[in-house]
Amino acid sequence: MLHVRLLIVLQGMLCISAFNRSAYPYLASEQQLMRDLLDDYEASVRPAENATEPIQVSLGIIIVKILDLNEKNEYLEMCAYLRKNWHDLRLKWKKKDYSNVDSISMPSNLIWLPDIVPYNNVESQFDIVQTMVRVYASGHVNWMHPVRLRTLCQVDLSKFPFDEQVCSIQLSSWTYSGMGINISLWGGSADHAIDLGGGLMNSEWKIISSTATVKQTHYSCCPEPYPDMMVTLTLRRSPAYYAHIFVIPALLLGVLVPFQLLLPPESKERLTLGSVLILSVLLLSMKLQDVLPDSVATIPAIEMYYMLTLIWVVMSMLSSIWVLNVHNRGPRRGKVPDIIRWIFLRSLKRLVCLGSDNYYPLDEMETITMRGLDKSATVGMSSLGDGPMSNQDSRPPTKLERDVDEILKQVHLLTTRAAICEARQEMLSEWHQVALVMDRVLFFLFMLIFLMCSVILLT
Repeated sequence: MLHVRLLIVLQGMLCISAFNRSAYPYLASEQQLMRDLLDDYEASVRPAENATEPIQVSLGIIIVKILDLNEKNEYLEMCAYLRKNWHDLRLKWKKKDYSNVDSISMPSNLIWLPDIVPYNNVESQFDIVQTMVRVYASGHVNWMHPVRLRTLCQVDLSKFPFDEQVCSIQLSSWTYSGMGINISLWGGSADHAIDLGGGLMNSEWKIISSTATVKQTHYSCCPEPYPDMMVTLTLRRSPAYYAHIFVIPALLLGVLVPFQLLLPPESKERLTLGSVLILSVLLLSMKLQDVLPDSVATIPAIEMYYMLTLIWVVMSMLSSIWVLNVHNRGPRRGKVPDIIRWIFLRSLKRLVCLGSDNYYPLDEMETITMRGLDKSATVGMSSLGDGPMSNQDSRPPTKLERDVDEILKQVHLLTTRAAICEARQEMLSEWHQVALVMDRVLFFLFMLIFLMCSVILLT
């Protein structure tokens, strides 16, 4: 009885299987094809007729998105798809034997795959996502799989942030030499080998050109040539963000350097402004170091501009100290020498738009100092004592005469003091005018240097 039941079940299963094969012949043929292709297939063996015949691998890349160009660590990171095509003689069949099935998809880990990896990858391990491959009846295999590339890229920041960078990706077989795998461009040209139609471009970087070449490389370890495909990308930076962060503040700080010299010579804010400018330039330079690599072959123009601005600020502070010294020179040295008066007050003053006032030498009164005031007053009183009243009798002076003498002495003292103060004020005014002319000359000089440096370094 049990045998009868088992026989009935087996007959039912056979009927169902026959029904399925008759109902879905294409599906059954594809399943049978998969079993036949992978039966006794060794995925680690290179599918070549002989040891000297290389496998021809067509290689291409689809760039999906530039994730980042890290200037500090000098590497390019992007998402892409690698396309590979080769012929596997073990994976071909006659279509008529399998219901005209001309292609089939199968897991990539079940068949032999060319181990093509980026040689200039930053990370030591390069993970390949296992996807499906498309196999055709002729034995051709197409495999496209996603990759996250992080390759070395030596940056040139001499024109930062208005720069262009050239980065390369070297793709080659890790195991096989040119005797085992021969690489060619996908579609036979660089236009087909590189596809930039991913549509997800980076907001900071834009690919302006791309090339792909295949070359043979010889290494010192091995006599055989190793073919590789070199993909070269030229990227242009969008400078809007960095211009607002680094360029515009640098220009504003630079333009304040000459205008610092327009403050009055006696103003204490001149040195304060110079100190603030020095701190601001140092802060910008430290902020820039977060972007730039620790060591570069060429100094960026923006960094040179910062250093020049710092030098000009220091020189402007030294110039301010010099002008302050000239401004306060009068009480220590006397009147303005004729040669300085002619150069600054009669010649340069017109050129720097400070008017055309003429200055003439002062009289000898400016050499009188307050130290000789009492002496001059005593001399004056002596001269008064030799007057008519002194010829009278040698009687003692009355109180009225003493009061008159005291009043005359004080009047002479005040007159002499006023003359000395007027001469000294005129002398100080001349030195003040000399300091103003020096400031204006230095202003135009620093402004000219600022404009020249800005045009040369930032364009």
